[in-house]
Amino acid sequence: KAEDEYISSEIMKRRWVPTIIKSTSWECFQFAGYEIKITEATDCYGAYVWPSALVLCYYLEHSQKENSFIDKNVIEIGSGTGLVSIVAGLLGSDVTATDLPHLLGNLQFNISRNTKMRSKYQPKVRELRWGVDLERKFPKSDCHYDYIMAADVVYSHPYLDELLMTFDHLCQDDTIILWTMRFRLEKDNAFVEKFHCIFDTEVIYDLPTLQIKLYKAKRKVLCTGKAHGPELLTLREWRCTTVLILLHKKYLSAMETISSVDTSTEGEEEFEIQRQEEQSEMDSSDENEEIRMDAKKSSGDVHRIWSPSVFGYFPKECYLFAGYEITIHESVDHFGAVTWPGAVELCHFLENHWTEFNLNDKNVIELGAGTGLVSIVAGLLGAYVTSTDLTCAVGNLQSNLMRNTRWRSKHQPQVKELVWNADLDKSFPQSVHHYDYVLAADVVYHHDCLDDLLATFDYFCQPGSVILWANKLRFNSDYTFLEKFKATFDTIVLADIPQSETVIIKGTMKAQLAKNT
Repeated sequence: KAEDEYISSEIMKRRWVPTIIKSTSWECFQFAGYEIKITEATDCYGAYVWPSALVLCYYLEHSQKENSFIDKNVIEIGSGTGLVSIVAGLLGSDVTATDLPHLLGNLQFNISRNTKMRSKYQPKVRELRWGVDLERKFPKSDCHYDYIMAADVVYSHPYLDELLMTFDHLCQDDTIILWTMRFRLEKDNAFVEKFHCIFDTEVIYDLPTLQIKLYKAKRKVLCTGKAHGPELLTLREWRCTTVLILLHKKYLSAMETISSVDTSTEGEEEFEIQRQEEQSEMDSSDENEEIRMDAKKSSGDVHRIWSPSVFGYFPKECYLFAGYEITIHESVDHFGAVTWPGAVELCHFLENHWTEFNLNDKNVIELGAGTGLVSIVAGLLGAYVTSTDLTCAVGNLQSNLMRNTRWRSKHQPQVKELVWNADLDKSFPQSVHHYDYVLAADVVYHHDCLDDLLATFDYFCQPGSVILWANKLRFNSDYTFLEKFKATFDTIVLADIPQSETVIIKGTMKAQLAKNT
């Protein structure tokens, strides 16, 4: 009990408590000799630092003598905010952090901010859906990991069998699993029993104070007892039949319903976010009073050692369109997380020409949505909006859209991953998806995907569709693309704004082609 209380106390001391709280959730931690700043979100469970992550980070820091992480290949499942991956990277590991697409933006931001110029290897961020396309995305022949790490991946969700399948796929004979979990529900115990069927497990920490256990596990090795001497077989070749059948059935079900899962859980996430916001408003005055009282404590209070005097947060910009104040959070990790001049000019145009280009109840898709400003304005003007971008940008994009359109827009905008000219007929079949307007702002700049962008414009521009494209022309390649665009579509220059060096162009399907279609 004394050890439990000591370790639990030491772990929770690593969390900083800010003395001033602002709108963006942010926490600071002390591990591996560094201050680690983590930006959180309220959009989903995975964008919050749970206590199990602190326990695992504490263990990584204090077990370096028996477990050297230097130059080891590490993969984290369900990375969330990325704290565990950051600590593993700072300890010298070559880390791959994984999670669902809508979490990758915030995950990449936290990892980049805390490991650049600090870690031996720059951690990689990859999408991983448990139990889906594992061999194709993480082939056993190419992906060998010395450690698999996971913190608080077992809770109230329906994908526990897919999680077990993912552990099984990634874990090879010499791989070590380090997994922390907080016991909450009865089915948590059922998962542990299934886990024991496949892996030899050892409890490293058992902390009743936090209701958390840390497991160290390796794949089971069984002896066949053959006459020629003991031959070692892994449980990959011999395992419980009932577990195999269950996992196989769940895998088939996941493959058939993966596209509907996000839709079915969206309402639950919306309700949870709303509940958290309402609770936050009710408790804010009490929390602020507690914080002010806390700040008056003696400087020797160990819980206040790391308290920053000012609670910082990432830069944001405010705009006023469609009668609303729009708050946009940006990032510095990629071009798509910054609001460029073309987006602002296109928003001005949509607001000032709403009678000519009436978006009310129209189907609209935005290519390269970035921070989502154009999609937000289109949504506030009444459109059914589908906002698209690369995987690395959809997390911040989703956050901006939800913050600025919930309870304001007539239709809640949707966010989808879109790689230009890749699997378009599969992801956006034309028999199902017809868009009245295709919006794009500052999608043409110095990159190698201009031909793919033009092909994507061409794919979505069907009879009756209108392209509204705003761009600041910077390079010769921009003008070359413009000529190709004019050759592909019937075009009109709607606006030429010299102050921002931006043009807004309307494009429609060529008249003869539309007639033939």
